[in-house]
Amino acid sequence: MRRILPPQSDRMTPDQSEAYEAIRTGPRGVVRGPVALWLHSPVFATHAQKLGAFCKYQTSLPTRLSELAILCCAVHWGAKYAIKGHIGPAKVNGLTEAFIQHVVDEKELPADGIHAQEDERAVVAFCREALRAGGVADDTFAVIRETLGEAGVIELLGILGYYTMISLTDTIIGLDHSELDGMSNALGEKTDR
Repeated sequence: MRRILPPQSDRMTPDQSEAYEAIRTGPRGVVRGPVALWLHSPVFATHAQKLGAFCKYQTSLPTRLSELAILCCAVHWGAKYAIKGHIGPAKVNGLTEAFIQHVVDEKELPADGIHAQEDERAVVAFCREALRAGGVADDTFAVIRETLGEAGVIELLGILGYYTMISLTDTIIGLDHSELDGMSNALGEKTDR
């Protein structure tokens, strides 16, 4: 159910049109999903998309770890739009299908049998604990700090915060998941629904 629709292009205010163009010509190259809804508040949309562009494209984290954190966050909130939109990139950036499926299904990661690097396991453990408990134990923090460094920890928190906002936009307002048809299914394979 969509509670709010994106502004129609022929009815946008000048500020909305300006925000739309800034997003369309930025690293995303497209305005859809939550970002399109945010255009109802063009100043918010402008600032939020800049944070999002940093979180998605400019952190010090390897892309596979960013995508993994995004998936953990989206799964926690039940945000199907973000899940659907980030499984393919997670796969393309080196995460295995089995590992991705364990994350999406919220299964505990076995000590063996699932190919995952130690930094991937550290990110999953940190994200799940932070999202479920609203904080992490000292040992969890020590592992992620050792794994990512202090800047990486801050950036990981930024990713979780930004994608919580994305996820809540999906689960509360509702997004058109069909916008992502033809991109990827649960394991990153092209779909043509």
